[in-house]
Amino acid sequence: MDMKKFLKILVFIGFSTLIYANTNLFNKAIKLYENQKFEDALKVFSDLSKTYKNWQIFYNIGNCYYRLGDLPRAHLYYLKAKRLNPRDKNINYNISVVREMLKLEKREQGFIVRITEFFAERELKIIIIVLNFILVLSAFIWLNFRREFFFWLIPFSLIFFLFFGVIFYTKCEFEKPGKWGVLLESTSVLSGPSQTYKIIAEVPAGMDVEILEKEGDFVLMNLPTGQGWIEESKIAKVIK
Repeated sequence: MDMKKFLKILVFIGFSTLIYANTNLFNKAIKLYENQKFEDALKVFSDLSKTYKNWQIFYNIGNCYYRLGDLPRAHLYYLKAKRLNPRDKNINYNISVVREMLKLEKREQGFIVRITEFFAERELKIIIIVLNFILVLSAFIWLNFRREFFFWLIPFSLIFFLFFGVIFYTKCEFEKPGKWGVLLESTSVLSGPSQTYKIIAEVPAGMDVEILEKEGDFVLMNLPTGQGWIEESKIAKVIK
């Protein structure tokens, strides 16, 4: 047998075995959850999440934390799942339930941000690639065959290409790694980056916060009530 072909077969077998093994682990975790063994299910899901950034895994981790009464971490993992599958009804419903139970204030968001949250990053990439292809193809056909339909298709595809390009750029900026976090416990907000500064507010566990900058062991947060500093150790990042 050709050595290259043999190596390809080995790689395929290895990859297939990996998928099969982890599918079995996922199904095992589901069974544990259905049997109300939430701590055991959480351990299996958490192990899977170290390898796979999958919305179903994050969603089920959130469910486990919810059943165990840890609402802040449930909120964290529902937000992780939402980032990968933003329009899923179950994810969005669970987020609304947890936020209501935690008595969190609603964060006001602009039109562009609401659009960015409607799409997953991978979806925007596909849309931009398709629009770019349509734009280039339309220009080619118009220049070579002078078909009127493609002449009008060029500006339309260009407008949508630019629009979704702005949305994609905004999403990348809005969802930078380390930019968003969830408070794992209630904490005091300080006016500066150390415990010597005065307390300016108290914030509840489970609140999602925007991280603006870091200094030492403290981070500057953008909260619904304004800006302030808290210890970084009290935050879990939505996107690491």
